[in-house]
Amino acid sequence: KTDWSSDALPISLSLFFFFFKQKTAYEIYQCDWSSDVCSSDLLVSRHPLGGEARHPSRFDRRQIHRKHELMPDRTPSVQNQSFFSWLVIAGLIGITWIVYAPALQFDFVDFDDGPYVFDNVRVKNGLSVENIRWAFTTRAVSNWQPLMWLSLMADVELFGADAGGFHFTNLVIHTLNVLLLFAFLRMTTGSVGPSAFVAAVFAVHHLHVESVAWVSERKDVLSTFFGLLCL
Repeated sequence: KTDWSSDALPISLSLFFFFFKQKTAYEIYQCDWSSDVCSSDLLVSRHPLGGEARHPSRFDRRQIHRKHELMPDRTPSVQNQSFFSWLVIAGLIGITWIVYAPALQFDFVDFDDGPYVFDNVRVKNGLSVENIRWAFTTRAVSNWQPLMWLSLMADVELFGADAGGFHFTNLVIHTLNVLLLFAFLRMTTGSVGPSAFVAAVFAVHHLHVESVAWVSERKDVLSTFFGLLCL
């Protein structure tokens, strides 16, 4: 036979405090904090255990409102953040092009640019069904790099055999990489300033000079571009 007498007291206390909590929450909810009147007995209500439970007085509420009014809003507006981000983007594009713009006047070099571009008949003929099939099947220059070949063929279609056009594409892709890095860091850290600083260092770092100013290193900026897109 089950003896319920030992459990009666804990159950009773649990129910008592449950209803006590509900009644207190209801009285607080009934109070209109934005006005000077509380609908639960105006400013005084009966406590479940007896006596009077005092709601915040008119003076208390005015002090609370005054405190919130005097507290400055330290959260920057969305409009200001957006303007600053666009300003950073313009600055990153500017410093990237200032540093690497001289490369647009460079010619091809004898080291690898021959087999990649000016001595490669497939590339010089531009985009075609046969050349696209070749790009995905060849291992010329000891690498399987179809996107590299297709981008070089696209340059021939757009700029002809002018080396400046190939350097221009390298610079555009590198600029996109800088912006993608800034966007990724801004999204993951929430900080515009540090993200802009890291992206600026990435943009002008000397290790990228070869990748941007050398046509045959198109594969470096291309792989970085797709790698950043995956983040």
